[in-house]
Order: sequence, then structure tokens, then C-alpha cells
Amino acid sequence: MPYTAKDKNIFLGLHITSFIIHAVSCYFAFYLAPAPEKMKNYIYAESINFTTTTGDSAGEPTFTVVKEKVFDNANAIAIIGVNELLTAISHLIAIGMLLFHTSDEYKGKYQGRSRPEEYKRRWIEYGVTAGILEVGMLVGQGELNIVVLSMVLLANAAMQMIGWYNDATDPRDRSVVPTINAFTIMFSIIIVFIIHAAGQTNDTLESLSYGYLAVVFALFYLSFGVHQILYMYLELDACGIKAVKYADCIDIDRIYVILGFTSKIVLSWTYIAISRQTWDELTGNEDFRIDKKVSWEATNYSVQSWDEVKILVLCGSLTIIVVACLLEGFGVCNSWAKNYTVKSSIPEAEAEKITTRAVRPMRSVRRRMIDINF
Repeated sequence: MPYTAKDKNIFLGLHITSFIIHAVSCYFAFYLAPAPEKMKNYIYAESINFTTTTGDSAGEPTFTVVKEKVFDNANAIAIIGVNELLTAISHLIAIGMLLFHTSDEYKGKYQGRSRPEEYKRRWIEYGVTAGILEVGMLVGQGELNIVVLSMVLLANAAMQMIGWYNDATDPRDRSVVPTINAFTIMFSIIIVFIIHAAGQTNDTLESLSYGYLAVVFALFYLSFGVHQILYMYLELDACGIKAVKYADCIDIDRIYVILGFTSKIVLSWTYIAISRQTWDELTGNEDFRIDKKVSWEATNYSVQSWDEVKILVLCGSLTIIVVACLLEGFGVCNSWAKNYTVKSSIPEAEAEKITTRAVRPMRSVRRRMIDINF
């Protein structure tokens, strides 16, 4: 679909909206982050001391594990605030690119594909912010080992590099193998969240819902991979037109922007809600309250109010995603689709060979299939 001036304005509006949302979210995340003196935990590295036992069994080889402090004040909500700030800056960069940079994409050159400057900005941002958000949520669940946190960061960066590779690769040269690798990495990170959620135990706490966080995390993060698979491979029949490509029916980059800000807002504020309501529910002494910034905390409806925040951000984000996909999907029935033709970048001579092969008698196709050794 050609990238018209109207499309550009919509795209610019999405980035401006995302910038404002993340900037506001950043402010309130820092506002609600606990004061440093409230944070007793720290991020550590483990060192192994090989030694021998003492006492009655003196001389037996053994080792001890020592936790060495790396970062003080393991403040998960502050980490999320930093992540929101970096995301807002990324959208600000996108706004500048749209306002001051013009390329062939505005002439429809990248029809059905992600725009180069946008996918480069996007995957660089995701390579940083998606990992920081994961680290923030894991720190809040008690994962303070710097080795585990570093592996999550690096795994996320590797996964986003695959996203970049898929967008940068010519459709004729794409392979499903990198995408399979990306999903394998994603599922390994999801397993880390599931293990941590399963390890959170306190039957008396109504607010301890990290299992819910793990489910929401998995659904939203997997949606990015599903979107990429669809625009790389999916073709469908619509409005009486055969083999319409999903990538030609939607604006790939607009959907990414919408998935980006909805997923970050949902996960950030779901974690913040769980963290603050758990702290508030555990606090029996007024002196140990996290702060007095939220009016409904230290009341009988504190847990319920934070639950409403979680439901609000989830339902609001899902509504935005569904409406955006429907609006994009209706483009299939627009006037441009009635004249839809598949524009191939395959050289004419090669295309002729493909056509010739396609019209061979079925018996030759069957014979070739029979010869395959299963």
C-alpha cells in the first residue's frame, strides 16, 4: 500500500501519542518508586571459594558461595521508570525522523514491507527496552543474581536481532529458521517468569499475583513474533480477491508502534500495581509503609483498587489493539484493493520459469512427489 501523506500523518500522530504516554508513565513510575532507604536488597554476583571443611570432618574438600554486592538499591519500579524514559526518547527520535527525513518509502517503494529507518530504530529500541523491562519485573520478584539478569538482557538482544534480520532480508531469501530460534529464546525467558511466579508463596496474601503477570507477559511479548510471522508469510482471500498478502493489507510499522506502547504500559503498571499492593498488604505498622502517595493504600479497598488499575490497563490496551487491527484490516476492502495486483520483485525471466513449472501436468508433480524419500 503506498505511503501517502495521510499515512505519514497518522504514523507521526502514533509516535507523538506514544511519546506522551511513555513520558507520563515515566513520571508516575519514578513518583511511586520506593525511597532508597526502603530498599534493603541489592544485585549481587556469586563467587565460589574452594576450601576444606573444619571440625570433626576437617580436610574434606568443599566450597562456599559468597554473594558480592554489585548494585545497591535494587529498585524494580525505578528500573521500570528508566525503561519508560528510554522508550519515550526512542519515540521522540522517530518523530524527528518523520519530520526531517524523507526517503523513497513515501513514494511507496517499500510496499508491503517495514520501512528501513523505522525497523532499525524499532529493533534497536526493543533490544534495550524490552530487556530492561524484563529485568525490572524479575528484580521485583526477587531475582537479584547478576548472571541471570545479564543472560535475560542478552537473550532479549539476540531475539531482537533476529527481528531486524527478518525485516532486512529480501522476502525471496527469508527462512523460517531464524524465527524458530527467536521463539525458542522467547519461550526460555517465559519459563524464567513462570518459575519465579511458581516460587512466590504466601497463601495469606490476596495481592500476590505474579502468575497473572507471567501470563500477561507471555501473551504480549509473543504478539510481536506472531505479527512478524503474519506479515512475512500470510496470504488470504478477501473481498473476492485471491491471495491478498497480510503485509499489503496493513501498515506493518503502525501495528508495531501500537503493540509497543500497549505492551509496555500493561506490563509496567501491572507490575507496579502488584508490587505496591503486596507491600501495602504486608505492612502492619504505619512506620513501614512504602509512602503515603496513593490515597487508597492503607485502606480496606487497597488491593481491590490496584486490581482495578491492572484490569483497566489490560482492557484498555486490548481494546486499542483490536480496534487498530480492525481499522487496518478494513483497508482490504478499500478502493485500492479492488485493483490489487501482486507486485513481484522476481526478475521477469525467472518469473516465466516459475509460471512454466506451475502449469506442468499434475502427473509430473505427482511423479516428483513419489520420488521423495520420506
